Amino acid sequence: MKKKALFGLIAVIVAMVFLFSACAGSGVELQIPMQKADLIGLWEGTHYLLNRDDDGYDSEMAIKEDGDGITIMFSNTGNAGFTIPIDGEIQGNQLILSRDLEGFTFSGTYTFTDNQKNCLTGEILRIHPDNRVYHWEGELDKYTSEYSGWAQDVEYFKGTLPEKHINLFFKVTEQEFNQACDNLIEIANTVSDAQVFLGLLEILALVDDAHTNIYGFGIYQSEYYPFDIKKIGREHYVFSASEGYEEYLGAKLTSINEHTIEQIRNKTEKIIPAENDVMIAYRTPDYLNSPEALEYCGVVGDGLVEFILNNNGVDETIETDRLTRNEYTTNRSYLNWTRSIAEKNLDKNFWYEYLEEDSILYFQYNRCRDNTEEGLPKFAEVQAEILEILETQNPDKLVVDVRYNSGGSSRYGTNFVNALKASDYHNDIYVITGNQTFSSGVWITVDLKQEMNALIIGEPSSNRPNHYGNVSSFELPNSGLKVSYSNNYWDIYEEVDVLEPDIPVYRDFEDYVNGVDTVLEHIKGL
Repeated sequence: MKKKALFGLIAVIVAMVFLFSACAGSGVELQIPMQKADLIGLWEGTHYLLNRDDDGYDSEMAIKEDGDGITIMFSNTGNAGFTIPIDGEIQGNQLILSRDLEGFTFSGTYTFTDNQKNCLTGEILRIHPDNRVYHWEGELDKYTSEYSGWAQDVEYFKGTLPEKHINLFFKVTEQEFNQACDNLIEIANTVSDAQVFLGLLEILALVDDAHTNIYGFGIYQSEYYPFDIKKIGREHYVFSASEGYEEYLGAKLTSINEHTIEQIRNKTEKIIPAENDVMIAYRTPDYLNSPEALEYCGVVGDGLVEFILNNNGVDETIETDRLTRNEYTTNRSYLNWTRSIAEKNLDKNFWYEYLEEDSILYFQYNRCRDNTEEGLPKFAEVQAEILEILETQNPDKLVVDVRYNSGGSSRYGTNFVNALKASDYHNDIYVITGNQTFSSGVWITVDLKQEMNALIIGEPSSNRPNHYGNVSSFELPNSGLKVSYSNNYWDIYEEVDVLEPDIPVYRDFEDYVNGVDTVLEHIKGL
């Protein structure tokens, strides 16, 4: 398999010769008409990176029906691996793959290799924006099971996650994990999609690794309460409301069905994969508008529910029933608020502003990844500009804001800290953290603290400094639900559950809605 492949017609000929040599003598017919129905499901196997001496990489292709066509998600782990949705076209007995995304080009050709239609053999090519080329060849077998539907998905989850995670049973025991999976398999095809999703979350919450997770509960959520709640500082407020509930925009949530927020958090903990209480507090609002989730956690029953909201200083009891998706979304109203400097560019991976009047260079780092879109600056360019300002203007303070940084590749942050360390800048450095500071966002915070003596200010981080991470993912065969998992452990700091700020400062709601950044204002006064 480790031979140089050619393109176009030659590639097809080489692939067919390879298939014939692999299957000759077994009475296998090569020219099998491919049908969409034959492809639906999950395919697994090993791909080899050509011109490399390696043992191959785990690969998966999840194929789902999409109207008259198919939807494909291809995953390849290991060196230069990727997970990406790919366009697929059936041509005779071949599946042709292609996708262009953020400067990367993907293409591939796969062919049925036996008359049972359970084996695909072929190649896939990945071309980087800088013209680096990775070329794999491999074989994929169709996953089969005695179960169907969600039960098959949970069975696959049970067998696959322990194999792929670097150390799944560092807290939960294998017996506990298997029993929880078996319990869900038993009921998976008799309960709602939302309940299965929540059941999987409950199993993942046992693992104690926030990177090992599933996302997308909203896809399965079919019932709603009228309020969308957001945590600002230590409190929770209504940021949007269904028709008829507009008067409660900006009201503070006190309780649901006589359960305080703290009591609710103690219950939703069972469905939130987390490493500390900060993550649980951050994720709990995701479920406060979900009757299905709150019922699953024992907060509500199947009847009317009482929300107590503090509206303009007065506690009001609002009794509400469950809404349909249409009732929830139609004529929805949103809180009118002004974005502060911290919220005005959340669509950007990174950006900076020199606040000359305050002698502060403010650098917001929202995502640990580079820009690939044409016209946007590269991280290295922005880093060079920041260093030039530090050298020429010598501001009193450098502020690095990672409160919205949920991670990515740590190398950009490491490069930034190393460049800062090599510079002549020796004034005060502050790192703003919050409950969304996670993974590589925590990493750059630790680097700045240890290497540059930076002070951490704001709210605690939502995962441990030392943590499992370096995430890959796999898809469940029927639902296509993506399960992320850790394949490394990062030991970068002390063994603590939370990276606490040196100077705790929580956002103030009145400041927040009026466009004032409470934390930055505090820094200005230091």
